[in-house]
Amino acid sequence: MSRSSSSVPTVESPPIYAQPIASGLTGYRLQAQVLGPDGIPPITDPQQAAEHPDLAAMSVMVHGRDRKVIEAFATALAETGGEHAPKYYEYAYSMSSPESAASWRRS
Repeated sequence: MSRSSSSVPTVESPPIYAQPIASGLTGYRLQAQVLGPDGIPPITDPQQAAEHPDLAAMSVMVHGRDRKVIEAFATALAETGGEHAPKYYEYAYSMSSPESAASWRRS
C-alpha cells in the first residue's frame, strides 16, 4: 500500500503507516504515531466519557454507529458542560461517519 493521500485507510493500515519515513536528511527519519480503530475502545458509560472526553470523542468517531456510544458521549457533555464541551462535540460530529452524523441529527 502506498502512502499517497488517495489511499483509503483500513483496519490493516496502521502498521503500514507507522513505518519510519526517510526525510532525505542524513540521520533524520519521521516516526509517526498511528492509532487504528482497534486501539480505541467503544465508550458506552457516560461517567467514563465524562472522565475522558478526548477518548470519548475518538470513540464516537470510530464506533459512532453504536447508539450507546453516541448517547454516553452526549450525556457526558450535557452533564459536565465546561468550556471545552462544544469543541469536543464539534470535533466528534465532524469526524464521524456520514451514517453516524445522520443519527445525531435524528436525535
